[in-house]
Amino acid sequence: KFSDCTDGSWYADAVLWASANGIVNGYEDGSFRPDASVTRAEFSKMINSAVGISKAADISFRDVETNAWYYKEVRKAVYAGYTNGYEDDTFRADNQITREEAAVILSRLATRAEASKKLSSFRDADDIADWAQDAFVLAYSKGYITGDELSRLEPQGLLTRGQAAKIIYSLITTENIRTDDYTVRGSNGVCSETIFTGDVIFSPLFGNGSLSLDGCRVLGSVKLSGKGNSTVTAKDSTIAKIEVT
Repeated sequence: KFSDCTDGSWYADAVLWASANGIVNGYEDGSFRPDASVTRAEFSKMINSAVGISKAADISFRDVETNAWYYKEVRKAVYAGYTNGYEDDTFRADNQITREEAAVILSRLATRAEASKKLSSFRDADDIADWAQDAFVLAYSKGYITGDELSRLEPQGLLTRGQAAKIIYSLITTENIRTDDYTVRGSNGVCSETIFTGDVIFSPLFGNGSLSLDGCRVLGSVKLSGKGNSTVTAKDSTIAKIEVT
């Protein structure tokens, strides 16, 4: 346990779970510092560890040195597609991440919500940037990001370590996640409500087939095996890449 994580606090269970699973660490003085802010690199590392992202993309950001502790974590984040760099070819790994930026990252990882909840009851809902509106709705609808006791979402507020642990704990315990390469056999394959951090390999028995993705996130590639004319349909799903092998 950490000296500053009170039993019964809203983040206590999430912090202890994340620490036990090697997703977050405390400090040498025995504290966790739940109110401290989180950087882009730190949040990437937390997500990669929690979701089980092991594959990495080639990167060439001019502010990410190969000897930086977060170099591999940034490569994994870019591979998974939940974050990327800026137009000036930087990643800005040490930038503190805001709650609306975290919502966008979550929206690129999480599957769809059963029902979409409105944000109009929150006092500062209009403060959410246009580019984060849909992402915030999804994150709130799935319970990953909530408001405070004053009915505020604080979209421009900095994400704290306690909030990050709670978000990741909720994500892991809510979503169906496969971390291995998954092979779908048969002529008509169906995958639903799943986050795939590896590749989805479709190998129809007779060369032709159809693969249906319903409410899925494929962070790797969909690989179509064989010389047939297989088709892929995606409903409420995202696919990082499709390859024919």
